[in-house]
Amino acid sequence: MAPVTPNWIALTGAFAAVVAGSLPPAAAVYVTTLSVATLMGAAFLAYLVAVDDPRPVRLCEAGVCAVAGALLLGDLAVRVPGVISASAPAGAAKLAFVALALVIATLVAPMVPWPQLQRRAHRELRGLLQR
Repeated sequence: MAPVTPNWIALTGAFAAVVAGSLPPAAAVYVTTLSVATLMGAAFLAYLVAVDDPRPVRLCEAGVCAVAGALLLGDLAVRVPGVISASAPAGAAKLAFVALALVIATLVAPMVPWPQLQRRAHRELRGLLQR
């Protein structure tokens, strides 16, 4: 069984914020507030993991979780006036989508074989330089 990592926790929070865009304004504010709390908790957990394992990948995950949480906090700030006027703001959904894209990128990045891609690029560069 795979362990639950901060990125997966952040993914659920960001996905919930994206889904909140289709809810009525009061419910959207509530779900987005829970999403912000989830992402801030994931950012803190990612920070604790990065303290124990200070590789660049872990530091990047902690940073992305914090930035995604800040984006959702901005999303929440845009949604709050919509509760009073009972209309959904247009820009709020974009912030949630950007936060979701950032979190998905941190989940996909470890799957890419970076050393192999770098070796291939260096081989091609050496071939060009030797000509």
